[in-house]
Amino acid sequence: MEEETSRPISRERRIPLKGAVNFRDLGGYETLDGRRTKWGQIFRSDSLARLTATDQTVLKGMNIRLVYDFRTPGEVKHSPDRLPEDGVIEYLHLPVVHGEFDSVKALERIKKGDISWLSKDFMVNGYIRNVEEFGETWGNVLHRMIEPESRPLVFHCTGGKDRAGVCAALFLLSLGVPEDTVVYDHGLSNVYIGELLGRIYEWIREIGIDPEAVAPYFTAPRECIIACLDHIREVYGSVADYLRTKAGIDDEKLGLLKDQLLE
Repeated sequence: MEEETSRPISRERRIPLKGAVNFRDLGGYETLDGRRTKWGQIFRSDSLARLTATDQTVLKGMNIRLVYDFRTPGEVKHSPDRLPEDGVIEYLHLPVVHGEFDSVKALERIKKGDISWLSKDFMVNGYIRNVEEFGETWGNVLHRMIEPESRPLVFHCTGGKDRAGVCAALFLLSLGVPEDTVVYDHGLSNVYIGELLGRIYEWIREIGIDPEAVAPYFTAPRECIIACLDHIREVYGSVADYLRTKAGIDDEKLGLLKDQLLE
């Protein structure tokens, strides 16, 4: 259903930007009751620290109003978002932090050949911690999604696959999108970051490390999102119960979220 609006509405999954490869629309996904998520409203992305002036113009043309940044303070200090300087886009930093770990320190360890910590179990545990320790963060984002004046909005981390991936999963599940679609959306990160992975793996080989050994960290492992979904189901029963318990999203707000973001 076409919306009456003067601004362009995206009908493409991936938004072509020079400085972000994993910026994409969460619209167009069918729910269990036959509705669809609205296009042009909610976006997920990798880091916005490399946006070009042209990219900034694209974001303004999309009328992006709010950016959520889940990166750690160290990541933000190292590579701050490059948003339009006129302040037209509101920026909110909600760090999802696991102790002192972040991508900057991880790369430093990898450069030194320290990869013993890097495994699929490590990544799975990170996803579970994102669910258990940051419910308030996800609730904050979902609350703002309800507000028309806060949209379109984008949330992102560094790679746009793990922290942003958990947020995207909770958003889609809250609207009634089936789990297999959520897993599909998660896997798109591997498609969109593919061109970067080639360069990353070349660098990994140059420092004497087998890329396969670090692949869980640089990709979006299917095992991680499935473990995340299993955890929510086993511990809370449903995503609605999880959101009530951990995120402060009650049935009324869940209904408002669906009214606003489904068609």
